[in-house]
Amino acid sequence: MNHSLTGKRETYCQLVAAGSTYTDAYLEAYQKPAGYDRKGAAEEGSRLMAITNMVLRVQELRRPVIRKFRRKLEYGLQKAFERATLRGTWPTPKEMPRHS
Repeated sequence: MNHSLTGKRETYCQLVAAGSTYTDAYLEAYQKPAGYDRKGAAEEGSRLMAITNMVLRVQELRRPVIRKFRRKLEYGLQKAFERATLRGTWPTPKEMPRHS
């Protein structure tokens, strides 16, 4: 999809999609100096996320991450179900595999 964003807005969306707060994303994307008013940055970041094209772009950037997470979750649940079916019981929390 083409959302026709400026370079700074695209950078802002990428930062938000990667997990930055609206405030931090604004400060970095718009290259604000250290000591810049964080309250003002928070307001500007929120204002940007009120723009439909910005929200759509962040969603578009997050989509592959969500798909990957969903596949991992489904795989883990399937494996747990298979083990439970073979053992006749569900594993305890200590027996569940830990993933990072």
